[in-house]
Amino acid sequence: MIAETPDLFHRYLDRRMRRARGLGNGSQFVFELTGEVSADAVRDRLAPLASRLLLLQAGLPPWPRRRWEPRSEPIAVREEPIDGSLEAWFARWFGEPFKPLDGPSLEIVLGRHDAGTAVLVRWLHALSDAPGMDLMLRLLDGEDPERFRLEGEPGALVRRVRGKSRFLRRAFDVHALALRQVLRTVPPAWQARVDRRTRQTVACSTFSATETADVWARGRELASLDRNSFLVGALARATVRAFDVPGWRRLRIPVPISLRPPAWRGPVLGNWFSIVLLELPVRQLRTIEEAVETTRAAWKTALARGEDRATLALMGAAATFPPWLARLLLDGPLLRDGASVNSSYVELKTGASGTFLDQPLERGIIASSILAPPGLAGVFAGCAGRLSVSVPGQGDATALLHDALVALLRGDAT
Repeated sequence: MIAETPDLFHRYLDRRMRRARGLGNGSQFVFELTGEVSADAVRDRLAPLASRLLLLQAGLPPWPRRRWEPRSEPIAVREEPIDGSLEAWFARWFGEPFKPLDGPSLEIVLGRHDAGTAVLVRWLHALSDAPGMDLMLRLLDGEDPERFRLEGEPGALVRRVRGKSRFLRRAFDVHALALRQVLRTVPPAWQARVDRRTRQTVACSTFSATETADVWARGRELASLDRNSFLVGALARATVRAFDVPGWRRLRIPVPISLRPPAWRGPVLGNWFSIVLLELPVRQLRTIEEAVETTRAAWKTALARGEDRATLALMGAAATFPPWLARLLLDGPLLRDGASVNSSYVELKTGASGTFLDQPLERGIIASSILAPPGLAGVFAGCAGRLSVSVPGQGDATALLHDALVALLRGDAT
């Protein structure tokens, strides 16, 4: 045996996503390098890591079993040529099934093109969140393992969210959140019409270093140092513009909150986050300025209500329940994900020195699986001094939201 998982929330989502389209609940990074990296060199770096991070070569059996078990299969590393743009190659891979949960889910694909190498890293969310995979890749890049916390006690990070709140207060917050979500099902939050039968895809682009600086300068004007509220506000406004959402509707945007201390190098791997559900009236999203202000106000209200603690408690409960009960707990009486569009923002420290795997690093892009509905997400990644924007989803709605979001961030729209 290896170690008990901190939660099985993502195993529950993996099951739902595989039943829907057979793909699984996973994420992928791509790093564009101007030099060449061989598959053998990557395997040589992975071998000592796998002996230290046992989860890398573990599998998770079906419910009700709750522990990772060691597997003998090697971590997959392959090479292939890139025919076309890196964005198109990244999107094609995003439509491929992730490896099954009962074995090692990490896989690395080295894409070859004239300008260098694209390092694609894919894994299941049950294995790790994006910040954890960022830490793992920093170890792969050669950082000293002794400076990292390879494992961590779940209780220590959960207590960071709970703070000084007492049990009765947390219980009240959970019941209040559940009641609000039930009342908000009529009318439900707005959702785009997406074809659930279409292939999962992602539209993505990367700003230059100068453009990225301009984006963050505008973010400081609208939200001070609160980059998350700025990006979520831009996503909300872009959603309203792209789909002409009526003013009487509202958007629901889940925003993840990392439980990891900002400067703490660990725990490597694992899922350590909670979620705040932002409820945003469309009539208050008429401009990006108004959208950011509305987002910041909703964020403060949610935290004052203890919704981060309440959601963490519900996610923990879903990890122990059978799938049908977990779905009722998380999706409510309508038995559907009530989000309008998902959101995520990660600042990758992989390649912070300007290189990755001893080669110059140009940029990094992130995409994560999304249930349909809502079938859309806005994923922001900072890497190598550049901001990348991805919209995972299904069908034409993906490119529509991506174009509206990029235009807002560039300042070409309001």
